[in-house]
Amino acid sequence: MNERIEKIRKYLEEIKIECLLVDSPFDMLYLLHINQSYNYIELNCILLITHKKIFIISTPLTLSIVKEYLPKSVEIIQAETRAFIEKHFRYIKEVREIIEKEKIETIGLISAQYIDASDGCVRVENPIPSLAAVKTDEELEFIRKSAVILRNVFKKVKAQIVEGCGEIELRNIIDVELYKEGSEKRAFPTKVAFGRKTANIYPVSTMERLKENDTILMDMGSVYKGYIAEMARTLFYGETDAQQNEIYDIVLSAYKKMKAFLKPGIIASAADAVVRDYFKEMGHSQFFFHPLGESTGLVQGGISLAPNSQEVLKSGMVFVVEPALYLPDWGGVKIKETILIIDDGIEELTGGPEQDE
Repeated sequence: MNERIEKIRKYLEEIKIECLLVDSPFDMLYLLHINQSYNYIELNCILLITHKKIFIISTPLTLSIVKEYLPKSVEIIQAETRAFIEKHFRYIKEVREIIEKEKIETIGLISAQYIDASDGCVRVENPIPSLAAVKTDEELEFIRKSAVILRNVFKKVKAQIVEGCGEIELRNIIDVELYKEGSEKRAFPTKVAFGRKTANIYPVSTMERLKENDTILMDMGSVYKGYIAEMARTLFYGETDAQQNEIYDIVLSAYKKMKAFLKPGIIASAADAVVRDYFKEMGHSQFFFHPLGESTGLVQGGISLAPNSQEVLKSGMVFVVEPALYLPDWGGVKIKETILIIDDGIEELTGGPEQDE
């Protein structure tokens, strides 16, 4: 079996658990080396890993799309669907049957969904995001492809920004161009916002039309072979005023400080502190409302560049970073990049904001 499964089994030995139940579809794809793009709701399945066996429990519909990619060593259990229809939970019957058949006394749960499956069920820390944090060469190839797609789309869309164009219009152009460039799906709903709406962390595009001196936010994500890259740009249409220049320069300077600071061996919280402390120095820390970033790939999260994170950065880790300031009733500036930690610093997979100037 592959080394990812072997690492899970070593983890089970360390915590003295006989079986791990994995109920995140993307964790499952990662562990089984299935490099395919799926929506979360397509994958109605769970994985059970013991010291000797691997079981997948799934509905017929999910099995029809993943069965050809499953390793031969995985035992397939097609679940009854009636229990889910009648009782609104999945696979409890099948999990109990495996526990009884394999004589499993302790089973580790990443979430609490199956806590009643047996008296031996206990919550455990999910080891998979940490295992997935350092990327293989193959994984980096997929993320690079996603990043190149985003860079190409941004260039195309930037050329189509004219006075009077709409948020929804630009958003739709981005979505179409993502697919034309080879993205298998959006990583998240594309965001385009003008003016004061750019101060929203999660703006919703409307019929708003672009006006002279407006701020423009475009935030997009691409998926290739299941691997995600993200990118956001803040632009100004027409002549910029003093405050637009000031806020953009502060965010760009924070990004440059972060870029110069990041390298292997750095504590994750220290990366966040570089940006947060600079915003404080400039009198704007109250307008930075989220962590600096988090790891990305097929499995997202796991290591967060956040104030309390004590993880150590390693070469081969990939993060989405987004230094930003959101000023209510004025607007916001966000620079979002997908970056790779390398031996002597970082590589900007989405190109970096300075190339756009």
